[in-house]
Amino acid sequence: MDEQSLRVLEYERVRELLLAHASCELGKERVRAMAPLTDLREIEQRQAETAEACLVIEEQGGIPLGGIRDIRVAVDRATRDGILQPQELLDIADTVYSARRLKFFFARYRSRFPLLNEVATHIYDFNALEHEIRAAISDRAEVQDSASPELAHIRSSIRVTHSRLHERIDQILHSSAYEKMIQEPVVVRRSDRLCVPIKAEYRHAFDGLVHDTSASGATVFMEPASVLALQNDLRELEANEKHEVERILTALSHLVRRRAQELHATLHALGIIDFIHAKAQLSRAQKAVRPRLNTQGQVALRGARHPLLQGNVVPIDIHLGKEFSTLVITGPNTGGKTVTLKTLGLLTLMAQSGLHVPAADGSGMAVFKQVFADIGDEQSIEQSLSTFSAHIRQIVKIVRRIGRNALVLLDEIGAGTDPTEGSALARALLEFLTRQHARTVATTHYSVLKEYAYSHPEIENASVEFDVETLQPTYRLLIGIPGSSNALTIARRLGLPKAIVEEANSFLGAEHVQVEGLIRRIEEDVRVARNEREAAESIAADAEKIRRRLQQELDQARERREMALAEAAGEASAIVRKAQEEARQILAKLREQSRENRDTNQAMQSLKQLAAEVHEEESKAQAQRRPAPQPVEPAPLSRPPRPGDTVTVQPFAGRGVVLEMNEGGSEVLVQMGAMKLTVPLSDIQVVGAPKPRPMPSLSSNTMVAKAATFGIELHLRGLMADEAMLKLDKYLDDAILAGVSSVRVVHGKGTGALRNAVWEFLRKHPHVSAYHLAEQCEGGTGATVVELKTE
Repeated sequence: MDEQSLRVLEYERVRELLLAHASCELGKERVRAMAPLTDLREIEQRQAETAEACLVIEEQGGIPLGGIRDIRVAVDRATRDGILQPQELLDIADTVYSARRLKFFFARYRSRFPLLNEVATHIYDFNALEHEIRAAISDRAEVQDSASPELAHIRSSIRVTHSRLHERIDQILHSSAYEKMIQEPVVVRRSDRLCVPIKAEYRHAFDGLVHDTSASGATVFMEPASVLALQNDLRELEANEKHEVERILTALSHLVRRRAQELHATLHALGIIDFIHAKAQLSRAQKAVRPRLNTQGQVALRGARHPLLQGNVVPIDIHLGKEFSTLVITGPNTGGKTVTLKTLGLLTLMAQSGLHVPAADGSGMAVFKQVFADIGDEQSIEQSLSTFSAHIRQIVKIVRRIGRNALVLLDEIGAGTDPTEGSALARALLEFLTRQHARTVATTHYSVLKEYAYSHPEIENASVEFDVETLQPTYRLLIGIPGSSNALTIARRLGLPKAIVEEANSFLGAEHVQVEGLIRRIEEDVRVARNEREAAESIAADAEKIRRRLQQELDQARERREMALAEAAGEASAIVRKAQEEARQILAKLREQSRENRDTNQAMQSLKQLAAEVHEEESKAQAQRRPAPQPVEPAPLSRPPRPGDTVTVQPFAGRGVVLEMNEGGSEVLVQMGAMKLTVPLSDIQVVGAPKPRPMPSLSSNTMVAKAATFGIELHLRGLMADEAMLKLDKYLDDAILAGVSSVRVVHGKGTGALRNAVWEFLRKHPHVSAYHLAEQCEGGTGATVVELKTE
C-alpha cells in the first residue's frame, strides 16, 4: 500500500485506537505491525477471527489474557547462558501459567471457537518448568529457603549466628564495664561489620578494631574483639548463601534455555490471540460489523461512519463499482465531501486489515490491490512547492504505479490553478483512471465536470446535501444528483445586499440558472422522499416493537397455561400415589385376614374398586404430562352443551367435560384434568356426547393386586447394564399383568450408555409398541416413556 495514502487517510490513528485495547506488549507489537492485506482468503480469515473473538466477549465476557508478560528478552538471555534474576523467572512462571489457562479455556470451547482454539494449540505445556520455578522463587521474587536443602541449612545457620551476634553486642552495650566508654548504646554498620560507638579517649581501652571515625573525631566505631569470630562466620555463611542462590538461578536458567524455542512459539500465539481480542474489542466499541468482501471492485456501504469522528456522526451510504466505476462529488467546499472520501478510504483499509467497519449490517466492500489518496494540502514547505504542484506530484505517482484493481480517492481534483485548465486536466485524469478499470471517487467544484459525468456511462454524479436554511451541510451523500454551489443563496443569507446578488445572478446564463434550479428542486424532492421513508421506517419499527410485545405476552400466557396444567398433573399424580398407598394397606389387611378366611370377599371388592380408580387417575396424570396427541377432530355438535358432554375450551386450546351450567345458561362449569373452570358459553364447543366409562378387566386376584400396587415409574440409575436389564424385564412383565398401557423408565443422563442399553432392550421386547424420551418436565433425556401393547 502507498505510505503517503495511508498517512493522509489517518491509518496510524486506527492503530492507536487498537493499541488501547491490547492487553500486553506481545499484542501491541502486532498492532504496530498491522497493515492492509490484499489476498481475499487471508482477509476473510482475519475477519472471521475478529468475529469469533466478538462472540467470545458476548458469551464469555472476554478472553482471559491476564498475567502475560513480555519475557522474550529474558528467554533470549537464557539462551546465551545468562543467569536470570528471580523477577524474570517469576514473570516466566506467571506467563506460562496464563498461557496454560488460555489453552484450557479454548480447548473447553473448541467447537464454539475453532479458529481461536487453532491458534491456542500452538501453546506448549510448561508444567514442569513452572513447578520448578515456583518451588524456588516466592511471590515476592525471592529465592526461597526450600529451593534446596543446602540453602535451607545455610540460611538456618545465618539466623542462628546473627542472633548470637546481636545478643553478644547487646550485652556489651548494656554492660556496666563499658558504660563510660560507649558514646551511645546503639549498633551501627561500618564496612559491612557491626560496630559500637566508642568515645575517642577510650579507643585504646576498648578491646576491638576501629572501622571508622566520626566527622568531629569524638567518636570511633569499633568492632568488639569478642564478636570478631562470629562476624567472620556470618560473612562466610553469607558468601555461601550467595553462591548457592547463584547455583539455583543458573539451574533454573538452563531449564528456560532448553525450552526457549517452545517459549517463543507460545509467546507468538499469545500475541496473535491478544491482537485478535483487541480487534474484537474495538469492533464492539465502534458498533462495527463484518463486511461482505468481494474482488469485483464493488462497494455497497450502508450507514458508514468515519471511525475517528467523535459525537453525533451522520452515517452515509456509498455504492460504487456495479453500475459505475467513477463517482464525482460536486458542491461547496464546506459540504463534507472530504469526509466522504476519507470514510471510504479508511474503512477499506480497516476491512483489509481484518478489522470490522463502523457501518450497517449487510455492507459490502471490495478488496483492492492498491489504495491511492490525494487528500488535503500535502505540500512541502521545505521544497517550496505550491498546492497545485504538490497535488500533481502525488497524481504522477498514482499514474505511474496504478494497476487494474485499485481504489483512487482525489480531493478537489484539478484545483489550485486556472479553472479552465484545471477542469480539463481533471477530465483527462478521470478518463485515464476509468480506462485503467480503477474505482475512483473524486471531489470537485468545477461545474463542467458535472456535465461530463452525465455524458459518460462509467461516471456518476453525486453531492453532499446542504441545508440552505441553516447554511450547514447535512453530510448526507446523494448519489445521482450533482451538487449545487449555492454561492449566491449563501451570500444573500449572510447579508450581502440583494441588488448585488441579483446583478450577479444576471451575469449567469439562463441555462445555468435553469440547471441550478432543477438541481435544487431534485434535492428538495429527495429530502422529502427521505423524510417520508424515515417516517415509514419509524412506523415499521414501532409496529415491530408492538408485535414483539404481544408475542411476549402470548408466550407468557402459554407458559402460565402450561404451569397450570403441570400443577394439575402433579395433583393427579398425588391422587394416584395416595390410592396406591391405600391399596397397599388393603392388601396388608387382606393377607392378615386370609388365614382366618374372614371378610375376604369384602376386601377383594374394595380392592377392585380402588384398582379401577388408580387406573383412571394414572391415565389422567399421563395425559397431563405428555404433549396432547393430534387426533382428527370430530365435527362439532350443533346443540347447546349438556352435563357430561366433551367440549373444547378455546382460551386453553384443550378439552374438558361439562359438569353443570348456570341458571341463565351463559356460563359453563368445565373440568379439564384436575382443574375446574367456569368459562363463557361462547368459549366452548361441543365435540362429543358422554360415553360410559369401562371398568378395567381384572381376571384374577393376582392381577387386581398388581394393578393396585404397580408403580408406573422404574428407576435404573446407578445400576450396571446387565443388572438393569434383568430389573427392566421383570418390571415390564409386571406392567403387562397389571394392564398398564404406559410406564416411565428413569435411566439418567450420564454418558448415555445405560439409555442406549435400555432402548436396545425395548426395541426387541415383544410387548413394547413404542418408546420415546420423556418431556422436559418428566425428566427429559434422563427418562424414557414406554408404550405397551394392550391387546
